[in-house]
Amino acid sequence: MKTDMKTTILRAKHVLSDMFGINIKQFKVNSSRKRNVVEARRFLIYFLCKELEINYSDIPRFIPAITNHATALHHTKLLQKYLDVEKPTQRKYEAFKELLLGDECTTVEREIGVLLLQKKTIQNQINNLKTLLK
Repeated sequence: MKTDMKTTILRAKHVLSDMFGINIKQFKVNSSRKRNVVEARRFLIYFLCKELEINYSDIPRFIPAITNHATALHHTKLLQKYLDVEKPTQRKYEAFKELLLGDECTTVEREIGVLLLQKKTIQNQINNLKTLLK
């Protein structure tokens, strides 16, 4: 594998860690099933398969938390369904790609966009908790 690809994958892990508020180690550990961890892994799997054209059977080499190709295939199909119908997921994935692949001049603007998406998600979670507590 090319060094550029390794660097891109490592950068993708860092960007997703920041976006989803997780530790980069979560891509190695299979124990967590928290929503933000699973979503970050799903985004990475989809990116590796669709953008970098890595085979499903090779995904566990890059994400040890994913133990087999069937899991990678499942996550890719699921995210594709979400991207087809959910605008927030589309925006979040596009923000991820822009942060990862975009030029350095607009990185700050993109990061602000990601933070605004995170703020909205957190606000929704707070509202859900308030509703539960009533």
